[in-house]
Amino acid sequence: GSCSGYPDNGEYSLSFDSDNVSVGEIGDYSSKVTVMAWVKTTDDISYHAIVSGSCGNIMLTMHDYRLLFGSQCSEPIQHNTYGTTELNDDEWHHVAATYDENGGENNLRVYVDGVLEGQSTKTGQFAGATGNFTISSVPGGGEYIDGNIDMVRIWNSALTQEQIQENMNSSVPSVESDLLADWRFNAGEGDILYDHSGNANHGTINGAAWDSDVPELPIPPVPGGNNSLSFDG
Repeated sequence: GSCSGYPDNGEYSLSFDSDNVSVGEIGDYSSKVTVMAWVKTTDDISYHAIVSGSCGNIMLTMHDYRLLFGSQCSEPIQHNTYGTTELNDDEWHHVAATYDENGGENNLRVYVDGVLEGQSTKTGQFAGATGNFTISSVPGGGEYIDGNIDMVRIWNSALTQEQIQENMNSSVPSVESDLLADWRFNAGEGDILYDHSGNANHGTINGAAWDSDVPELPIPPVPGGNNSLSFDG
């Protein structure tokens, strides 16, 4: 379940300018993983890491303006599966990727704004539990994203497209099982990025600035309220 008691001061993102959030190890996701985030940037054609582990770990990055997923250092799982949307339009985009070692054909998939944009068939496992996990750069720095990142989540299971869309539209994870990390970006101050998954995978903010610029999510229905739609015409 989620963890309460961490600062919740409203909706925020982090604004990155050649800086990052360092996390460390987050748990094992070697054979199955889902990673997602919201990102807003105007970055150029080169590599810009959204979330990345060290060599052999997951790498969700932007390259050639598009989403790219695979292993950092392209080994053992080549990072050559791209989305199609150009992400450098200074608008918020939801990005997600899944991998299931035993998922058969097209077992690696990338999604932008809930739409399946790229898929491929891969073999092997990510390094999983080892290596320093980093948001907005590769571990140790470099390949920085200049822009905003919000609501980063990781599971050690491969979510369906429907589950990805549900999470895209929710400020809290709609799937709690197998959740490794849930960085909500809602402290709004300080240099700790709190993980609300219950696994205490908190990150250290290295120079990034809190920002009130956040993606617009659908307004959730009010429990017990009158949530019917009225049509006129």
